Amino acid sequence: MADHRAEQVVQAITTALTGLATTASNVSRDRIYNVDDDDNINEALSVFMGSDAPVSDDESSWAITSSILTVRIEIFVKSPSTTPISQVMNQIRKEITIALMSNLNPVLGLNFCEDIVEGEAEEPEINKAEQPTGLQNTYWHIQYQRSRTDASA
Repeated sequence: MADHRAEQVVQAITTALTGLATTASNVSRDRIYNVDDDDNINEALSVFMGSDAPVSDDESSWAITSSILTVRIEIFVKSPSTTPISQVMNQIRKEITIALMSNLNPVLGLNFCEDIVEGEAEEPEINKAEQPTGLQNTYWHIQYQRSRTDASA
């Protein structure tokens, strides 16, 4: 049996973000450890599933429902150079936008996705220690359809 459609969306986003010029393969799901302890990682992304809100505007459809899934992408930067952390974060944000918006027919390569919208980018949290680090959350909203009786269809 296939995964819930929301899970399929999160997996597609994770795949689309793997291999960016800045973060390369340093993309994970639901990262719970602090990557600033890893000397080999300077930039990384973590993908988190957020709220999943039904938005069906056609109450006459008993078979299909639409939802908007919020996905949070956490950007982590450890600056070994003189480049400002916020500048590196903006470069990563640019690459995320290109990666997620370049495949719109269908959205994220998934036939059941109707739209993807870039949401808020929170103010970066910058730690000005001996080796500065930064963390920034960005949000994306994906509208998708699924069966009312089977969340994977």
